[in-house]
Amino acid sequence: MSSSFPEFSKRNMFSRVALAFTGIAVPTGAALGADSYVQPILELRAVSSSNLDLDPVTNSESDTYGAIANLSALFGIATPQSTTSILPRLRLQEYADREAVEPVEGSLDFRSTYRAERSEFELFAKYSYRDSYTAELADAEFDPLDPGDPTTPETGINTIGETRQRFDFRPEFTRDVSERTRIGAGLQYQGVRYSSEAALNRVDYDYGRAGAFIGWAIAPRRSFAIGGYASKYEAKNFLNESDAYGATLAFSQQWSETAETRFEVGYESNDIVSDAIPLGESTSNFGANLTSTWEGEVSEWRLTAGRTFTPTGRGGKSITDQLRIQYDRQLSERLWLRGAARYLSDESLSDAGSGGNRDYGRLEFSLQWYMTPTWFIGGGYHYTYQDREIDPEAADDNRFFLSVNYRGLGRERR
Repeated sequence: MSSSFPEFSKRNMFSRVALAFTGIAVPTGAALGADSYVQPILELRAVSSSNLDLDPVTNSESDTYGAIANLSALFGIATPQSTTSILPRLRLQEYADREAVEPVEGSLDFRSTYRAERSEFELFAKYSYRDSYTAELADAEFDPLDPGDPTTPETGINTIGETRQRFDFRPEFTRDVSERTRIGAGLQYQGVRYSSEAALNRVDYDYGRAGAFIGWAIAPRRSFAIGGYASKYEAKNFLNESDAYGATLAFSQQWSETAETRFEVGYESNDIVSDAIPLGESTSNFGANLTSTWEGEVSEWRLTAGRTFTPTGRGGKSITDQLRIQYDRQLSERLWLRGAARYLSDESLSDAGSGGNRDYGRLEFSLQWYMTPTWFIGGGYHYTYQDREIDPEAADDNRFFLSVNYRGLGRERR
């Protein structure tokens, strides 16, 4: 079975990271005549983990300690008609008695929006190279540049020393055809490659989706939209394909300039062809998703909850029931608190991948105390829990950390 998606190149890992970071030179030339800024960010972190491997059976050797250096820089470029953000990130890490952990991780995020009188075009692109522990066990905190990531591709298989490459590309175009009516169309491509595959548990794949919608404003801050889409999933070694068609109905309410709620319901039908299922398989399911954001003078929160149909590295697509929330608050002039929680339940759409079904939870809590406007110290606690169908016993991990941080003064509060 041939693939209609492009292949990833197999360059040396350090070359990939270097190429990603050459992007930091782009804003300097491109921003001539524009309003731009650079916000460098540095974090030096010491961590202790009770079960880094997330092994159901633990002993005295399960505990480990590590050191992490996170380096990044947020580039912002603004013109009267456009805004662009570029975020290269580099992570250096080492753990005691875990020599196989990938020592260097890197990613590059790009988001740009162009606005004309009656239309808007937005492009998001991302490349990441990560160890399976950080890549396959989803964070509770939202990504600052891509908080609305529409997929949850993680497998929950955190084989230390294995790596994952992920590429995302999402352009979207919208246009106002009248005072109350808007139309739009968007594309999505996601590709994932692992350093080694493991039967149904970790499989390279390509995923593409194309959709369009029409929306109506029924009040100054209230609107709804109807849309349709088609998608295709291709597992690379298991020869598993899924062709899907779906429809969505969405309602949005903007309560104020800093508070908004969106509720979407959908229906998706999948036709699955697999070597493990000679006669094929068809499934149809309903989904729904609620997103709410609010920002106050000293606090803000973001919430997502619902059921989505998402590509995964387990050899097929899955139904994911998820609840995710993040809360930030300025406790004093120098002290910040952040709390985040995430629970998800993954169930494979196909019987062939049901062995990877799992329940997963993550709790994250941190405090930051600012010594100066740019330097601060931090500390926190992460708890991770997972119960996979193929493992009769659940596993969890308790992680504590202390950090010293530098964050340059950017235009936006991060």
